[in-house]
Amino acid sequence: MSLHSPMMMEMNMSWSNERYYMPSKINWLLKSLGFKKIHILGAKLGAYSRNDKLTTEDFKTLVVAEK
Repeated sequence: MSLHSPMMMEMNMSWSNERYYMPSKINWLLKSLGFKKIHILGAKLGAYSRNDKLTTEDFKTLVVAEK
């Protein structure tokens, strides 16, 4: 079985504690915790900036929230 087979990928995923959230889910979670101002921004690896808009090309996000 190669490392890139679907079965191996599923096994590797089940061992991980990582979770992935859509921006809408992050927004909902933060609102349910009482945050009012929520900004979800794009982030480049090692270069977080509040000036970067979130795009479909971004793997990382910067979330800034205020109560």
